Amino acid sequence: MKIAILGYEIEIRGRGETQGKKLAKAGTEARQRRAWEKIERAVEEIIARGENPSEYRIRKYSGVSINTVKRYRPKIAQKLAERA
Repeated sequence: MKIAILGYEIEIRGRGETQGKKLAKAGTEARQRRAWEKIERAVEEIIARGENPSEYRIRKYSGVSINTVKRYRPKIAQKLAERA
């Protein structure tokens, strides 16, 4: 569909996924992957020191938000269960 606005002809394409959405999705996935890697390293370090991996200790060692740690609770529990 073509529209003329202020002397310019603009073509409007279908509602498919735009390049901006693809980039935003890729950025989100990269941030999530990086946060999980930080949490994994923190859990490994806490266990290596013989400490109890509480949410606040994981936050302190990983440097991520407490809300991020809470978001990954199931994955953290799974990781701890695998190690036991």
